[in-house]
Amino acid sequence: LGAHDAEAAVGLRNNWKIAQGVRASTSLERVEVLEGPRTNETAAVTGAIEYTRNPTYKVTARLELRSSETSDGVLSTFGFAKKISEEWTFLTKNVYAVTDNKAAEDMSQERLQAGFAYRDADTNRVNALMRYEFRAEDNAYESNMRRDVHVLSGHVNYQVNDRLIVSGQYAAKLVTEST
Repeated sequence: LGAHDAEAAVGLRNNWKIAQGVRASTSLERVEVLEGPRTNETAAVTGAIEYTRNPTYKVTARLELRSSETSDGVLSTFGFAKKISEEWTFLTKNVYAVTDNKAAEDMSQERLQAGFAYRDADTNRVNALMRYEFRAEDNAYESNMRRDVHVLSGHVNYQVNDRLIVSGQYAAKLVTEST
């Protein structure tokens, strides 16, 4: 927005407890330009569900539909966490977005993460995360190319005492691009 542009945003958000450990949420949003070019006006609707009934795993899912003068988009997210033992948890998350650009090329992006988290249950001094991430982008940044990114990383925190935490991280990344 420029210095003299103004927008008004109106929204509605609801959360519902469907059952013990099952929640749903919805939202509606409308952004209207009060002064300036009307290309930033958007409307969006979102729905989500969360399942936490079982204490050993959690599942979340969300879908958002967004529309404007210049583009329409769909964004979906899915998450899953499973406690394997007292100290180990498996985690995964997927985000997928498709944008229909009305004046340019369409675009899609996907981000998948999966890994394991470790928390020292006896002393609570060591925390670690080992993660693989895959990102795929088609026509990202209006470049008409496909980009795939693979990232493998490890993160460790060690709490020496109440005032000192030592952290270490290591990652490797592979990027391929094609037109």
